[in-house]
Formats: sequence, C-alpha cells, structure tokens
Amino acid sequence: MSRTEQLLRQRLSGPNAKSAPYIHDIRGGGLFWGVEFSWENLEAGAMDFKGDSIAMLVQARMLKNGVVIMAFVGGANKEGTKGDHIILSPAYNVRREEIEMIADILIKSVEEILTEAKSA
Repeated sequence: MSRTEQLLRQRLSGPNAKSAPYIHDIRGGGLFWGVEFSWENLEAGAMDFKGDSIAMLVQARMLKNGVVIMAFVGGANKEGTKGDHIILSPAYNVRREEIEMIADILIKSVEEILTEAKSA
C-alpha cells in the first residue's frame, strides 16, 4: 500500500475517521487518487449542504486552504446520477511531506464541510 493510499484510507474511512460514514470508495494508484462520497445511509441523509454538492464544497474549501483538486458531481454509478467525487493528482515531483500536507488539508476541508452541514 502506497503512503498516499494509506493516508487517505486511514484518515478518511478508517475506524476513527469522522468522514467514514460518507465515504463510499477510495481508489487510484501512484499519485492519482479519487475519493467518492455516499449519501445513502441515515446519518448522511440528515446533512444540509444547502443545495450544493459535497464534492464542489470540498473543492472550494481545498482551494481556500491552499490546494487545487478536481471535483465531479454524480457520474460514478452505472446510471451516472450518483457518486460525487474528487480527484487528487499532484505533480510527479511531489515530495513525501507535500503528500502528507495535501492529505492533512483534505481531511481538514472534508471535516469542516461536514461539521458545517451538521450544524445547519
């Protein structure tokens, strides 16, 4: 398991991750990784994103926090209607500490969005 995969899986969908109930899948390889969000469980159904997509909110928050990612609304399921997801694809010359910083900012951004949606 690569360091990137380990960081994403442990901190987004691991047993102590606040975002675990909302993560459907983490997939990729090398430096190219996707994180797919799910809103099919009861806990997720209570979230209020005020009509926005979680992926788009995370993308905007990541940009505000200093990292550019790509966000996509729907399209991950067979019908192309569900599965908001984000893509991480840092430069090939990224250093280990930069990967850890990207993971830190991603976790922080996702948790901020979830906290705000719960309190709305």
